[in-house]
Amino acid sequence: MLNEKFIEALKVVASRLNNSDIKWFLTGSSNCTLQGVDMNPSHIGIVFGHEDLEKFLFLFSEFKHIETEERDNGEAKEFFMHVYGVKFLICGEYNHGTYIIVNKAPLKIKVNGMIIPCLSLRAEEEAYRKLGMIEKADMIKAFLKK
Repeated sequence: MLNEKFIEALKVVASRLNNSDIKWFLTGSSNCTLQGVDMNPSHIGIVFGHEDLEKFLFLFSEFKHIETEERDNGEAKEFFMHVYGVKFLICGEYNHGTYIIVNKAPLKIKVNGMIIPCLSLRAEEEAYRKLGMIEKADMIKAFLKK
């Protein structure tokens, strides 16, 4: 399970995003941890379509963020943002981006009364493999076999 500090910061972000028209989902090790995989996330990953990047920046304008950069593989624009001391990796992906492509059936997970749209673990494993993160993909695969 995510630690309490992560949960509190995620509440702030999820509340705003869930009350907007941005279609978003949780990804990465924070997503895996929320679904029971034993990982130690250093940040919370959020993905949405690149067309919503300006809306996102407006919604979270009071939070410090590092300048938006194009991802090396050309799949997205991303930046880090800090919410109450928790680091978020924010990713506005293009339609050909790995996470957008593998997100065929997002899960809705309830955490402390809030709904969090999450990438399924199977999709997360597929994304990690496509991005060359084989060790994490294998961790998910082993978890799913239990």
